[in-house]
Amino acid sequence: MRLAHYWLLAKALVFACALIGIDPFGSSGSGSSGSGSCACLARELAGKGAADERAKNEFLRLAAYCDKTRKLLMSSRFQQVVKEADGAIKDFPGQAMPYYFRGVAYTELNEAKAGLADLEVYERMQTRAKIPIAEGYVFDCKARNFAELGQWHKALFEVEKAQKSGNSLERFKLKGQILRNLGREEEAAQEFIKALKIDPKHYWSAYELARSYENRKMYDKAVESASQMIKIRPTEPYAYGYRAQLFKKMGKAKEALKDEQSAKQMAQSEFPF
Repeated sequence: MRLAHYWLLAKALVFACALIGIDPFGSSGSGSSGSGSCACLARELAGKGAADERAKNEFLRLAAYCDKTRKLLMSSRFQQVVKEADGAIKDFPGQAMPYYFRGVAYTELNEAKAGLADLEVYERMQTRAKIPIAEGYVFDCKARNFAELGQWHKALFEVEKAQKSGNSLERFKLKGQILRNLGREEEAAQEFIKALKIDPKHYWSAYELARSYENRKMYDKAVESASQMIKIRPTEPYAYGYRAQLFKKMGKAKEALKDEQSAKQMAQSEFPF
């Protein structure tokens, strides 16, 4: 096969990466000690004019695995992702993507130590292949895992790395929760406010902001945020019960009783506040 043909094949491989949601140049590509990633395989084909079909076939098999596993992740079939990754690690030794997928799945399954172990393998392989980690979700998952383990400084470091690739409601909320656990409540409140600017109807960001005000004994502001929760979900009892707690702390027994009654009526049972 001519060199020009290998170059066309390399471009086709990179295009295939894009079709299945992989950044061929490293944002969620695979790394290895040899070819490194989809990008490296493509470069090898283009730059060396590699004659054997084995590299191409391995790439196509890896691409099919990535496509299948990505769909499993999107459908929240995390146990199946772990099973598929176990097999892929044997089938594709030296490729990083199976560790990435399994690490994400373990994170979603709240298996923090296993998730961290796989994501750190993924990072090491990418670094060894000289491919930058541009995918912020890797750092999101690591931050969540460190937070689950109570390692708040490490969690903050990872979420701030994730923010370099862009911000989102979930990132602001996660950072706020981490800052709260570091005793930086005022900074945490600012993160929840940023989250609510993205989506003013995000129930749990309003709750986190209310808690932040409550922790600083800013009960009027906390009631405002609890009232926002009620506007967002007017038929859910939790916010009424929470606001009742706040009213009690403010010495407003009448308002507290009214909210407690609303909560009990909605829950159709004794409400635990």
